[in-house]
Amino acid sequence: MKLDYRGFLEAVKPCLQNRNVLVSTDSREALDYAQSFLDQSTIYDVANVPDVGGQTLLNTAGVTDRNIIIGCLSQLMALVRATEIYLPTGSDVYPSGFTQLAMSLAGRDDLIRQLLSE
Repeated sequence: MKLDYRGFLEAVKPCLQNRNVLVSTDSREALDYAQSFLDQSTIYDVANVPDVGGQTLLNTAGVTDRNIIIGCLSQLMALVRATEIYLPTGSDVYPSGFTQLAMSLAGRDDLIRQLLSE
């Protein structure tokens, strides 16, 4: 399912004005659009999403770059620590597994420390 990221960003833009915003996406196209459309916000992308032709990272053979994996884990930790998360809504929209994991880890400082320790 392809999300209407343009409509979503249009709806939340007033809430994001002049704020630091982490855009959690595996779509280079959506990230590039967010960076230009949310022009009064500071946009962060810690996952360094490559252009994989509209496919999800998990469904793209050969995307095993260590920096991308580290970026995705960093993005997960940033989502876990976020003070606010804006998610698209609708009957045909549901949080990704990545977002569900972040929401499950939120407030679980003990578990997060275990995950990040040696």
